[in-house]
Amino acid sequence: AQAICSAPDEVSVGATDCVFLNSAPTQGPDRPGLASSRRIDKVSLQLQPKATPNPILDQLKITHVVDQGDSRPGFIVVEQNGVEIVLRPGAEIKDNLGKPVANLAGWKLAFVADGYALFSNGKEDAGFVLPKRQ
Repeated sequence: AQAICSAPDEVSVGATDCVFLNSAPTQGPDRPGLASSRRIDKVSLQLQPKATPNPILDQLKITHVVDQGDSRPGFIVVEQNGVEIVLRPGAEIKDNLGKPVANLAGWKLAFVADGYALFSNGKEDAGFVLPKRQ
């Protein structure tokens, strides 16, 4: 059975027999082991939603994303007014005095893994891809 893969920005799969539908080619059929895969571009069928801009990208400075690699949850480090603050999943974005940051009120860290942090305010989501802390 073939897998159908579709994503607006980047596709990375472990399958060896795929159809890439309207997907970015960066990690697609040109990868070794995907020789039997094929691409279909510019067809009217679209499986994935359109990419939306990150609503808090310019308002939040993440300095590190740490995936602990075991059963403990990861965490991120953000910088607010020159002070680094650690956020764990479920935590709201607050300043070093424990007060919500004005433009980020209601945003919480929802998920952290493998250099990726996902925030949510209950209505919108915002994802960040960053290198792991050394």
